[in-house]
Amino acid sequence: MDGHPFTVITSDFVPIKPWVTDQLTLAIGQRYDVIISANQTVDNYWFRVMPGTGCGRNDIVGKGVTIGAILHYDGASNANPTSSGVTMRTACQDESTSNLVPFVPNQVPSDIVGSAGKMDLNHFQDPAQSNLFRWRIDGSPHIVNWNDPTLETILAGSQDFGPNSNVKAAMQTKDAWYLWWVQSTAAIKLPHPLHLHGHDFYIVGSGTGTWDGSTTGLNFNNPTRRDTATLPPGGYLLMAFPADNPGMWIMHCHIAWHASQGLSLQFGERYSDLQAGILGDTGVLKQGCDEWDGYWYDGNPNKPYNQTDSGI
Repeated sequence: MDGHPFTVITSDFVPIKPWVTDQLTLAIGQRYDVIISANQTVDNYWFRVMPGTGCGRNDIVGKGVTIGAILHYDGASNANPTSSGVTMRTACQDESTSNLVPFVPNQVPSDIVGSAGKMDLNHFQDPAQSNLFRWRIDGSPHIVNWNDPTLETILAGSQDFGPNSNVKAAMQTKDAWYLWWVQSTAAIKLPHPLHLHGHDFYIVGSGTGTWDGSTTGLNFNNPTRRDTATLPPGGYLLMAFPADNPGMWIMHCHIAWHASQGLSLQFGERYSDLQAGILGDTGVLKQGCDEWDGYWYDGNPNKPYNQTDSGI
Protein backbone atom coordinates (compact mmCIF):
# COMPACT_ATOMS: atom_id res chain seq x y z
CA MET A 1 0.00 0.00 0.00
CA ASP A 2 1.77 3.11 -1.26
CA GLY A 3 3.22 5.18 1.58
CA HIS A 4 1.77 2.92 4.26
CA PRO A 5 4.06 0.21 5.64
CA PHE A 6 2.12 -2.31 7.67
CA THR A 7 2.73 -4.29 10.82
CA VAL A 8 2.20 -8.04 10.42
CA ILE A 9 0.76 -9.72 13.53
CA THR A 10 -0.39 -13.20 12.42
CA SER A 11 0.53 -15.89 9.92
CA ASP A 12 -2.37 -18.23 9.05
CA PHE A 13 -4.05 -17.02 12.28
CA VAL A 14 -1.00 -17.91 14.42
CA PRO A 15 0.04 -14.79 16.40
CA ILE A 16 3.63 -13.81 15.62
CA LYS A 17 6.08 -11.26 16.96
CA PRO A 18 5.11 -8.08 15.05
CA TRP A 19 7.29 -6.97 12.19
CA VAL A 20 6.98 -4.12 9.70
CA THR A 21 7.18 -4.47 5.93
CA ASP A 22 6.04 -2.68 2.78
CA GLN A 23 4.78 -5.83 1.01
CA LEU A 24 3.85 -9.45 1.64
CA THR A 25 4.10 -12.52 -0.54
CA LEU A 26 1.14 -14.87 -0.18
CA ALA A 27 0.83 -18.35 -1.60
CA ILE A 28 -2.63 -19.67 -2.40
CA GLY A 29 -4.38 -20.43 0.89
CA GLN A 30 -2.12 -18.31 3.12
CA ARG A 31 -3.46 -15.50 5.32
CA TYR A 32 -1.91 -12.63 7.25
CA ASP A 33 -3.38 -10.08 9.65
CA VAL A 34 -1.82 -6.64 9.38
CA ILE A 35 -2.21 -3.24 11.03
CA ILE A 36 -2.09 -0.16 8.82
CA SER A 37 -1.79 3.36 10.24
CA ALA A 38 -3.72 5.94 8.21
CA ASN A 39 -1.30 8.73 9.19
CA GLN A 40 -0.29 10.17 5.81
CA THR A 41 -1.39 13.26 3.92
CA VAL A 42 -5.08 13.22 2.97
CA ASP A 43 -5.10 11.73 -0.52
CA ASN A 44 -5.75 8.55 -2.49
CA TYR A 45 -3.17 5.74 -2.46
CA TRP A 46 -2.83 2.60 -4.57
CA PHE A 47 -3.09 -0.75 -2.85
CA ARG A 48 -1.01 -2.83 -5.26
CA VAL A 49 -1.18 -6.56 -5.99
CA MET A 50 1.18 -8.34 -8.38
CA PRO A 51 0.88 -11.95 -9.57
CA GLY A 52 3.77 -14.22 -8.81
CA THR A 53 5.17 -14.57 -12.30
CA GLY A 54 7.77 -16.99 -10.96
CA CYS A 55 4.95 -19.55 -10.80
CA GLY A 56 3.98 -19.20 -14.45
CA ARG A 57 2.52 -16.85 -17.02
CA ASN A 58 -0.11 -14.21 -16.34
CA ASP A 59 -1.59 -12.25 -19.22
CA ILE A 60 -2.18 -9.06 -17.22
CA VAL A 61 1.52 -8.52 -16.44
CA GLY A 62 3.17 -5.81 -18.54
CA LYS A 63 -0.10 -4.16 -19.61
CA GLY A 64 0.19 -1.22 -17.24
CA VAL A 65 -2.73 -2.36 -15.11
CA THR A 66 -2.66 -1.69 -11.38
CA ILE A 67 -4.32 -4.63 -9.70
CA GLY A 68 -5.77 -4.07 -6.25
CA ALA A 69 -7.74 -1.27 -4.62
CA ILE A 70 -7.57 2.34 -3.49
CA LEU A 71 -7.03 3.65 0.04
CA HIS A 72 -9.24 6.76 0.12
CA TYR A 73 -8.92 9.32 2.91
CA ASP A 74 -11.95 11.39 3.88
CA GLY A 75 -11.62 14.75 2.17
CA ALA A 76 -9.58 13.47 -0.76
CA SER A 77 -10.80 13.89 -4.34
CA ASN A 78 -12.41 11.08 -6.30
CA ALA A 79 -9.54 10.98 -8.79
CA ASN A 80 -7.31 7.96 -9.23
CA PRO A 81 -4.20 7.96 -7.04
CA THR A 82 -0.94 9.35 -8.33
CA SER A 83 1.09 7.67 -5.58
CA SER A 84 4.14 5.61 -6.36
CA GLY A 85 5.11 2.38 -4.67
CA VAL A 86 7.89 -0.11 -4.14
CA THR A 87 9.09 -2.64 -6.67
CA MET A 88 6.83 -5.63 -6.22
CA ARG A 89 8.29 -9.08 -5.75
CA THR A 90 7.19 -11.73 -8.22
CA ALA A 91 9.01 -14.79 -6.90
CA CYS A 92 6.89 -17.71 -5.71
CA GLN A 93 8.36 -18.30 -2.29
CA ASP A 94 7.08 -17.83 1.22
CA GLU A 95 8.02 -15.00 3.54
CA SER A 96 11.21 -15.78 5.44
CA THR A 97 10.59 -17.89 8.53
CA SER A 98 12.94 -15.52 10.38
CA ASN A 99 10.11 -12.96 10.21
CA LEU A 100 7.36 -15.40 11.18
CA VAL A 101 8.31 -16.05 14.81
CA PRO A 102 5.36 -17.33 16.88
CA PHE A 103 4.43 -15.05 19.77
CA VAL A 104 3.86 -18.03 22.07
CA PRO A 105 7.08 -20.07 21.92
CA ASN A 106 7.10 -23.85 21.51
CA GLN A 107 9.93 -26.33 21.20
CA VAL A 108 10.07 -29.20 18.71
CA PRO A 109 12.04 -32.26 19.87
CA SER A 110 15.04 -32.71 17.60
CA ASP A 111 15.15 -36.49 18.06
CA ILE A 112 12.25 -36.90 15.62
CA VAL A 113 14.68 -36.38 12.74
CA GLY A 114 15.68 -40.02 12.80
CA SER A 115 12.12 -41.19 12.21
CA ALA A 116 10.99 -38.75 9.53
CA GLY A 117 8.22 -40.03 7.28
CA LYS A 118 9.11 -39.32 3.66
CA MET A 119 6.62 -38.43 0.93
CA ASP A 120 7.67 -37.95 -2.68
CA LEU A 121 5.77 -35.42 -4.74
CA ASN A 122 6.13 -36.60 -8.33
CA HIS A 123 4.21 -36.55 -11.57
CA PHE A 124 2.92 -39.04 -14.12
CA GLN A 125 2.60 -38.56 -17.86
CA ASP A 126 -0.08 -40.66 -19.51
CA PRO A 127 0.98 -41.77 -23.02
CA ALA A 128 -2.62 -42.71 -23.75
CA GLN A 129 -3.68 -39.09 -23.14
CA SER A 130 -1.16 -37.18 -25.25
CA ASN A 131 1.29 -37.30 -22.33
CA LEU A 132 -0.92 -35.18 -20.13
CA PHE A 133 0.44 -35.29 -16.62
CA ARG A 134 -0.81 -35.18 -13.07
CA TRP A 135 1.04 -34.60 -9.81
CA ARG A 136 0.91 -37.39 -7.27
CA ILE A 137 2.13 -38.32 -3.78
CA ASP A 138 4.29 -41.46 -3.66
CA GLY A 139 3.12 -42.40 -7.15
CA SER A 140 -0.58 -42.35 -6.27
CA PRO A 141 -3.28 -39.71 -6.75
CA HIS A 142 -5.76 -39.23 -3.92
CA ILE A 143 -9.18 -40.23 -5.25
CA VAL A 144 -11.95 -39.82 -2.68
CA ASN A 145 -14.62 -42.51 -2.38
CA TRP A 146 -17.63 -40.36 -1.52
CA ASN A 147 -19.58 -43.40 -0.37
CA ASP A 148 -16.92 -44.63 2.03
CA PRO A 149 -15.33 -41.75 4.02
CA THR A 150 -12.14 -42.75 5.81
CA LEU A 151 -13.43 -41.53 9.18
CA GLU A 152 -16.51 -43.72 8.84
CA THR A 153 -14.23 -46.66 7.97
CA ILE A 154 -12.20 -46.16 11.18
CA LEU A 155 -15.32 -45.78 13.33
CA ALA A 156 -16.53 -49.09 11.90
CA GLY A 157 -13.35 -50.75 13.20
CA SER A 158 -11.67 -51.17 9.83
CA GLN A 159 -8.55 -49.81 8.16
CA ASP A 160 -9.44 -51.00 4.68
CA PHE A 161 -9.61 -47.64 2.94
CA GLY A 162 -9.61 -48.94 -0.61
CA PRO A 163 -7.43 -47.81 -3.53
CA ASN A 164 -6.00 -44.31 -3.86
CA SER A 165 -6.97 -43.24 -0.35
CA ASN A 166 -3.38 -42.01 0.27
CA VAL A 167 -3.57 -42.52 4.03
CA LYS A 168 -0.41 -42.06 6.10
CA ALA A 169 -1.32 -44.07 9.18
CA ALA A 170 1.72 -43.67 11.42
CA MET A 171 0.35 -41.11 13.92
CA GLN A 172 -1.08 -43.45 16.54
CA THR A 173 0.73 -42.43 19.77
CA LYS A 174 -1.09 -39.76 21.77
CA ASP A 175 0.73 -36.39 21.80
CA ALA A 176 3.86 -37.90 20.22
CA TRP A 177 5.73 -35.71 17.74
CA TYR A 178 6.03 -36.69 14.08
CA LEU A 179 8.23 -35.23 11.35
CA TRP A 180 7.09 -35.39 7.73
CA TRP A 181 9.51 -34.91 4.87
CA VAL A 182 7.90 -33.82 1.61
CA GLN A 183 10.42 -34.14 -1.23
CA SER A 184 9.77 -32.93 -4.76
CA THR A 185 11.06 -35.48 -7.26
CA ALA A 186 9.03 -34.26 -10.23
CA ALA A 187 10.90 -33.43 -13.41
CA ILE A 188 8.61 -30.41 -13.80
CA LYS A 189 9.88 -28.14 -11.04
CA LEU A 190 7.09 -25.94 -9.69
CA PRO A 191 6.29 -24.61 -6.20
CA HIS A 192 3.28 -26.19 -4.48
CA PRO A 193 1.44 -24.49 -1.57
CA LEU A 194 0.62 -27.38 0.78
CA HIS A 195 -2.29 -26.91 3.19
CA LEU A 196 -2.99 -29.14 6.21
CA HIS A 197 -6.36 -29.52 7.89
CA GLY A 198 -6.65 -30.20 11.63
CA HIS A 199 -3.24 -28.85 12.67
CA ASP A 200 -0.81 -25.99 12.45
CA PHE A 201 2.52 -27.55 11.49
CA TYR A 202 5.99 -26.43 12.50
CA ILE A 203 8.37 -25.66 9.64
CA VAL A 204 11.70 -27.01 10.88
CA GLY A 205 13.36 -26.78 7.48
CA SER A 206 12.95 -26.28 3.74
CA GLY A 207 15.18 -25.71 0.76
CA THR A 208 16.13 -26.63 -2.78
CA GLY A 209 17.53 -30.00 -3.74
CA THR A 210 17.25 -33.09 -1.54
CA TRP A 211 17.36 -33.01 2.26
CA ASP A 212 20.44 -34.85 3.52
CA GLY A 213 18.72 -36.24 6.62
CA SER A 214 20.84 -34.25 9.08
CA THR A 215 19.84 -31.53 11.53
CA THR A 216 22.14 -29.00 9.85
CA GLY A 217 20.27 -25.77 9.20
CA LEU A 218 17.07 -26.97 10.86
CA ASN A 219 15.23 -24.96 13.53
CA PHE A 220 13.59 -26.71 16.50
CA ASN A 221 13.48 -23.65 18.78
CA ASN A 222 10.10 -21.97 18.26
CA PRO A 223 9.99 -22.47 14.48
CA THR A 224 7.34 -20.91 12.28
CA ARG A 225 4.01 -22.68 12.57
CA ARG A 226 1.17 -22.26 10.14
CA ASP A 227 -1.18 -24.42 8.07
CA THR A 228 -0.01 -23.55 4.53
CA ALA A 229 3.58 -23.51 3.29
CA THR A 230 5.22 -23.66 -0.11
CA LEU A 231 7.19 -26.70 -1.17
CA PRO A 232 10.11 -25.15 -3.10
CA PRO A 233 10.42 -26.23 -6.76
CA GLY A 234 12.67 -29.27 -6.88
CA GLY A 235 13.15 -28.99 -3.12
CA TYR A 236 11.89 -30.21 0.23
CA LEU A 237 9.70 -29.16 3.15
CA LEU A 238 10.07 -30.55 6.69
CA MET A 239 6.94 -30.19 8.81
CA ALA A 240 6.44 -31.41 12.37
CA PHE A 241 3.37 -31.60 14.59
CA PRO A 242 2.16 -33.70 17.53
CA ALA A 243 -0.67 -36.24 17.47
CA ASP A 244 -2.91 -34.14 19.70
CA ASN A 245 -6.04 -33.96 17.52
CA PRO A 246 -7.52 -37.39 16.66
CA GLY A 247 -9.07 -37.60 13.21
CA MET A 248 -8.53 -38.14 9.52
CA TRP A 249 -6.83 -35.01 8.24
CA ILE A 250 -6.22 -34.09 4.63
CA MET A 251 -3.15 -32.27 3.31
CA HIS A 252 -3.43 -31.02 -0.27
CA CYS A 253 -1.92 -28.65 -2.75
CA HIS A 254 -3.92 -25.42 -2.64
CA ILE A 255 -3.69 -24.90 -6.39
CA ALA A 256 -7.26 -25.91 -7.24
CA TRP A 257 -6.61 -27.96 -10.33
CA HIS A 258 -3.69 -29.79 -8.70
CA ALA A 259 -6.05 -30.84 -5.90
CA SER A 260 -8.59 -31.77 -8.56
CA GLN A 261 -5.97 -34.08 -10.05
CA GLY A 262 -5.47 -35.72 -6.66
CA LEU A 263 -2.36 -34.00 -5.28
CA SER A 264 -3.31 -34.83 -1.71
CA LEU A 265 -2.95 -37.30 1.15
CA GLN A 266 -4.51 -38.05 4.53
CA PHE A 267 -3.01 -38.31 8.00
CA GLY A 268 -4.70 -41.00 10.08
CA GLU A 269 -4.40 -39.94 13.72
CA ARG A 270 -5.07 -42.11 16.80
CA TYR A 271 -7.44 -44.76 15.46
CA SER A 272 -7.99 -46.42 18.84
CA ASP A 273 -9.13 -43.14 20.40
CA LEU A 274 -11.50 -42.51 17.52
CA GLN A 275 -12.99 -45.98 17.89
CA ALA A 276 -13.24 -45.50 21.67
CA GLY A 277 -15.56 -42.53 21.15
CA ILE A 278 -13.28 -39.55 21.74
CA LEU A 279 -15.30 -37.58 19.18
CA GLY A 280 -18.47 -38.01 21.21
CA ASP A 281 -21.77 -38.56 19.46
CA THR A 282 -21.10 -39.41 15.81
CA GLY A 283 -24.75 -40.02 15.02
CA VAL A 284 -24.96 -36.95 12.80
CA LEU A 285 -22.00 -38.21 10.76
CA LYS A 286 -23.65 -41.61 10.31
CA GLN A 287 -26.96 -39.99 9.40
CA GLY A 288 -25.29 -37.83 6.78
CA CYS A 289 -23.44 -40.81 5.30
CA ASP A 290 -26.62 -42.93 5.23
CA GLU A 291 -28.56 -40.16 3.51
CA TRP A 292 -25.77 -39.72 0.98
CA ASP A 293 -25.69 -43.46 0.27
CA GLY A 294 -29.44 -43.44 -0.34
CA TYR A 295 -29.14 -40.49 -2.68
CA TRP A 296 -26.19 -41.95 -4.59
CA TYR A 297 -27.09 -45.62 -4.79
CA ASP A 298 -30.80 -45.36 -5.57
CA GLY A 299 -30.22 -44.37 -9.17
CA ASN A 300 -31.30 -40.80 -8.50
CA PRO A 301 -31.83 -39.24 -11.95
CA ASN A 302 -31.51 -35.74 -10.47
CA LYS A 303 -27.85 -35.99 -9.50
CA PRO A 304 -26.29 -32.67 -10.50
CA TYR A 305 -23.12 -34.42 -11.65
CA ASN A 306 -21.10 -37.57 -11.30
CA GLN A 307 -17.61 -37.62 -9.83
CA THR A 308 -15.25 -36.54 -12.58
CA ASP A 309 -12.06 -35.75 -10.67
CA SER A 310 -10.37 -36.53 -7.34
CA GLY A 311 -13.48 -35.60 -5.39
CA ILE A 312 -11.51 -33.63 -2.80
